[in-house]
Amino acid sequence: MRVLMPMIMIALLVVGVVAPVATDAQTDRPAIVEFCKSVKGKDFYLKIGVVRIKRLIGGTDATNVFPGPETSYRGTLGGSDQIQSSDAEDFAEEARLIAATLEDVSIRHYKRGTKVTIEKSKVEENEMEIDLVESGGSKTKVRFKFDKQPEAYNPATVREMFAFTFAATKEELEEKTVELMLGMSIAE
Repeated sequence: MRVLMPMIMIALLVVGVVAPVATDAQTDRPAIVEFCKSVKGKDFYLKIGVVRIKRLIGGTDATNVFPGPETSYRGTLGGSDQIQSSDAEDFAEEARLIAATLEDVSIRHYKRGTKVTIEKSKVEENEMEIDLVESGGSKTKVRFKFDKQPEAYNPATVREMFAFTFAATKEELEEKTVELMLGMSIAE
């Protein structure tokens, strides 16, 4: 009985800590779904590169955005040739080299600044999928992933990741240059 009581206390503590996290994620779901509805059918410009491995039938959408935000590109070509990169250009180049040795595989790289329309989105338990249509009609997908940080799956983080991935206007894509001068403080 003495051993059982501490185990019961630990179990209750774990349930008390874990349960509110799951409840909060479920509570935020309607707000995340509402955000997805608000961007559906609208045009945006990509702030990041998006890569799709296209096969004769189907394909793999390789672009994943994580809280932070940060981007990771992952995909498998030719059965066991798994590639991963944090840079769309590098990923697309390596994927093209492998795809050149395979039949019926091509790589589509949608560069920063490409105009896309949000076709639909799906809010899953650990990720959010955003389906895109490029102005030429080709389709791809971006995934917002929360499996490693489920506590970040909330409307504020989703909006932050969306703003990291998409620009509403071309002006948002322009790089701003800051001129540094001798004698400036760190804050300046």
